[in-house]
Amino acid sequence: CWNFLNYFSADELKLLMGVLIERLGPKGKIHALIESSATQMAANPIALSLVSGGSVRWRQGTDDSGTIPAPRHSTETLLRSMPGFGAEQTLLLANGQKELLFTRR
Repeated sequence: CWNFLNYFSADELKLLMGVLIERLGPKGKIHALIESSATQMAANPIALSLVSGGSVRWRQGTDDSGTIPAPRHSTETLLRSMPGFGAEQTLLLANGQKELLFTRR
């Protein structure tokens, strides 16, 4: 899910994960990039689509929709909003984002 979790509140995440956990297999994973140090982020997520061969295509051009405050979710906040998932891996990236991998328990 890349950076999409940044655009949901804790309550919205809980609702989303309740829907996703029903559709994921027993070893399902959620991959997330969380704004960790930035105070602002793009107002809209980057549009992504899967294309043939499993490649990912990013929307071309720039997004001039402005910025919004970054929620800067902690791993603990995310876990409370994701019942049925555990944090498998956390990595702080050079760009100030946290990369997290959540696995269905």
